[in-house]
Amino acid sequence: MNSNTLIRIFFLSLAILLTPKLFSANIIFDLGGVLLEPNKTAIAMKAGPLSLAWYSISHLENPRTAFFNILSEIDSYTEPNNDIQTLDENGVPIPKIMCDWLKGIPSKKILGKIKKTISTEHPLWPLATAIFEPQSMASTQKIIESGKKFVEECIEQGHCVYIISNWDLESFTFMQEQYPEFFCLFSGIVISGDCGLLKPDPEIYKHFLLEYKLDPKTCFFIDNQPENVLAAGKLGITGSVVQTKLSGNPDFKKVQKELRNWDRKNLHLIPDFHFSTIS
Repeated sequence: MNSNTLIRIFFLSLAILLTPKLFSANIIFDLGGVLLEPNKTAIAMKAGPLSLAWYSISHLENPRTAFFNILSEIDSYTEPNNDIQTLDENGVPIPKIMCDWLKGIPSKKILGKIKKTISTEHPLWPLATAIFEPQSMASTQKIIESGKKFVEECIEQGHCVYIISNWDLESFTFMQEQYPEFFCLFSGIVISGDCGLLKPDPEIYKHFLLEYKLDPKTCFFIDNQPENVLAAGKLGITGSVVQTKLSGNPDFKKVQKELRNWDRKNLHLIPDFHFSTIS
């Protein structure tokens, strides 16, 4: 081995030693309102638009509100944790029977309980099947393109992406079949219907960290509900709440800014996050 080769090896070794270690951040996404949104027209068609309109006029009540009130009167299959409440997108506690569904009780059993409260002839029964029938539920969900673009850019920059979501396992399975290329982007997925835990219960985040052997300091969680981000934060996971624009679409610009600030302040990742403008 000549002197020139030895010199090259020396300087290469020195460069490796002096180069900062490259880390990958673990970016965790919620599904509903962040990466997926309901096709309201499709839901209305499955639930019977004329029937819903007539119910609204004749009862002077929003059909969805009326249906959720009915669900709230149905006994739960499981013992609820009164210290932890799962809320909907409006900050209203989700009915206990719906929490059962999201924690893994099969749709067939849930619909069976509902049928004991309202008959299949009830004008709101089609709404029950539109929500709780797995294939029907999956078919009314569509990918939010700006969310997909955000995910792809995180991956392009060498970071890992994950999902933690309150979702029933049956319809989620159909959604994976419906959007296989999208869900294959993720390094790991934790669904409440699979693990039996619901956000904002801290146990679902603990389960996620143990399942994928991740350090919470390397994780950044993106959700559209503040209580879920707060719960993750108690375990050391930094997070950002996705705001909804007037158009109804999620606004990722704030999330991108907070992600960059977290990067620079805590991890000094190499390379830094560089995102295109997401509308």
